[in-house]
Amino acid sequence: MEVAVGTMVIVVGMRINVTKMIQWKKRLAEMKETTKILRFGSMVLILGSDFIREVSQAPSDVWVVVTLYKEGYALV
Repeated sequence: MEVAVGTMVIVVGMRINVTKMIQWKKRLAEMKETTKILRFGSMVLILGSDFIREVSQAPSDVWVVVTLYKEGYALV
C-alpha cells in the first residue's frame, strides 16, 4: 500500500523522497540505455594458424585483446 504525502511517499511504513525516487528511475533508465550500446564479445581459444583471420582481419570497430601463453605454464 502506498500513500502520497506532500513530497514523500509512504510505502509499507517506509518513507521515500519522491525527488530521489525520480532520480533513481532516471539513472536506471540511463544505465539500461548504456547497456544496449555496449557490445561484449567472448573469450575464445585460437591457434596460431587462426591468428590472422581472428585478430588481424577483425572488423575495424572491434577491439581484440590477445593473451599469449605457452602450454604447461600457469596462467596468472
